[in-house]
Amino acid sequence: MRYKYHRQIQPKLSAIPRHKSQANLYRNSYLLAVEKKRLTEELEVLQSRSHIIEQRLALIEDQLGELEKDVTQLSVPPSPKPQNNLPVNNPEPPPQSNPTNSSHINTFMVDY
Repeated sequence: MRYKYHRQIQPKLSAIPRHKSQANLYRNSYLLAVEKKRLTEELEVLQSRSHIIEQRLALIEDQLGELEKDVTQLSVPPSPKPQNNLPVNNPEPPPQSNPTNSSHINTFMVDY
């Protein structure tokens, strides 16, 4: 798997070369210790982020499985109802209400 930013992390370079001395050795060890701490913290953040991403991917997989199951259930046509051979009476249409004669009026107002 190739990463977009797959490159080696280069150490920071000093603009002026230092002479070998005890102070410079301590300075260099301090700089390396600081860089090690920074990289360790960055690695912990990346591992935490990776864990969060893996949890989200697992949740998405579960949701996809449920949706596919629902699609499968909806794609199966319902079983036809048995027809009984009784004569069908024409039912009367439901009475239509006239909104002007209604005794119950709902009012809905929206303010912006």
